[in-house]
Amino acid sequence: MYPLLPPELGQDFVLSDVLRYGSLPVIWKSVVREESLEAYVHTYLREEIQAEALVRNLPGFARFLPVAALFHGQVLSVSGLARDAGVARTTVNGYIEILADTHLAWLLPAFEGKLRVKERKHPKLYWVDPGIVRAIRREFHPPTESERGALLEGWVGMLLRAFGDPASGSGRGMTACTIGRHPKEVQRSISSFSVAVD
Repeated sequence: MYPLLPPELGQDFVLSDVLRYGSLPVIWKSVVREESLEAYVHTYLREEIQAEALVRNLPGFARFLPVAALFHGQVLSVSGLARDAGVARTTVNGYIEILADTHLAWLLPAFEGKLRVKERKHPKLYWVDPGIVRAIRREFHPPTESERGALLEGWVGMLLRAFGDPASGSGRGMTACTIGRHPKEVQRSISSFSVAVD
C-alpha cells in the first residue's frame, strides 16, 4: 500500500506537511500526527515483526531501524550499517529484505553501465514514506534544509513507483519525472517545488 498521492489529497496537499508527517492515510487523517506515527512504528514492531516471528532478535532489529533510517536516500553501505547497528552484515541483508517484504523500504539499484572489472556500485535505500523514516529517527520537528532534500528525493521516488505500479490500475509506466517539457533530475537541495499530475 502506498501513501496517499497528491491527486488523492487534492486541496489538502501541502508538500511541507508530507515531508514532515508523510501521507499514510491513517496518519494524514489523524489530529495528533506525531503520536500516530509513533504508534504506527510501535505497532509495526509488535504486530508485523514480533507476532509474525520475522526476526529472532527483536532488540537487534529495533537497533537496526533508526540506523537504517539514517541511510534514507543514500547509497547503502551494508557493512557500515551493520557496524553502526551492532549486528552482523548477513543479518542486515536479512533485515533489509524484511523492510522490502513489509513494504516499508525499497532499494534503487545503481546504474551499472560500463563498469570496470573490480568496480561495483551499491543501491540507494529509500523508505516508502517520509513520516515513517522521521518517526523511526524520532524526529518530529519540521525538517531541516539538509533533511528536506533526501525526504523529497524519496517521496518523488515513491511517486514514480506508485504511478508506474501495474497494481495501481493506471496502466501507465513511468521512466522519468518531467517538469515542464524537459526531464529534470531530483536534487537534494530544494528552494521551491510544485506538483502537477494529470
